[in-house]
Amino acid sequence: MSARVSSDPRQLFLIHSREEEPRQPSGGRVFRGLAYAFFFNFLLLLGVFAAWHTLLLLLPH
Repeated sequence: MSARVSSDPRQLFLIHSREEEPRQPSGGRVFRGLAYAFFFNFLLLLGVFAAWHTLLLLLPH
């Protein structure tokens, strides 16, 4: 099975950019992803908490 060489420069760029990518994501990117996940999860819980207490305040009691 022989590799076919294309004269299209876009395909050559895609091949080269794919080869230069690191196989494993760097530790900083993983940590940033976890930080974003925890932050947005915190915001979501805060929003649910605020909505629930707003609903409790609006109900007649």
